[in-house]
Amino acid sequence: MRRQGYPTYLHREPEWDENEQWTTTHWLSNSGGAWLRDLLARGIDVVWATTWQHAANEHFAVPLGLPELPIAVSGEGSRLLGSSSWKSIQLSRQFDHRPLLWVDDNPVPSPSLALPALRLRSDRVLTRFHWIRNWDIGITEHDVRDMNEWLELTRTGHGHEELRERRRRERDRSRATFRRSRWGNEAEYQRWRAIHGRLEIALGVNQSLPHVLAWYAFDHPNGLDPVEVTELVVEWGNAETPLAAELIRIIRCGNAMGA
Repeated sequence: MRRQGYPTYLHREPEWDENEQWTTTHWLSNSGGAWLRDLLARGIDVVWATTWQHAANEHFAVPLGLPELPIAVSGEGSRLLGSSSWKSIQLSRQFDHRPLLWVDDNPVPSPSLALPALRLRSDRVLTRFHWIRNWDIGITEHDVRDMNEWLELTRTGHGHEELRERRRRERDRSRATFRRSRWGNEAEYQRWRAIHGRLEIALGVNQSLPHVLAWYAFDHPNGLDPVEVTELVVEWGNAETPLAAELIRIIRCGNAMGA
């Protein structure tokens, strides 16, 4: 690899020799290479989504038996994002109304920046991130079977229904996991939700105060301190916000309904 053209974004500079070259070894997956060639043979578009950017074609296409492929992510992004978020943002702005399978060994850490969350709502069911969990091994035959099965489902209306059902089940599992981690069980979540709902009716849905007070009430099941509630009102409320005594009454009614 040569210094000229080496991708500097999110890549550490290697030790260049006197000719401004660097020699190293990269291990490539035979299963992955064969799968990519098969995708191209089936007429499926394949693009690079890598921090190597244009250097991917120069260094990796020939060993994998691939033609020059389009580059789907490029340029200099914020180093605060990290490589996976940088890729997710760029991929989400392309391929509208088309199935999109992204294969990578580095998941996006923030759910709000995950590829399905960033794509058009109508495209989310046709969006998949496939995580290669062991980058030393790369794409395996098991990965290939799993991804091919998903791609086949994107081809028909029946397959789309199956993908929607899978998405619903996954969303339900994620919600249940989150509720257990934060509220402990479904009954406690319903108690919090009742409080939150009554506060939204009283204060309006476009305020932060209902959320803040609901969490305060949830974290203080044995009693509410009027002084602390007043402090929250001062910090998060406005001139139209009811006094602490009225808010405590609303919260207690919510507690009773949740019980």
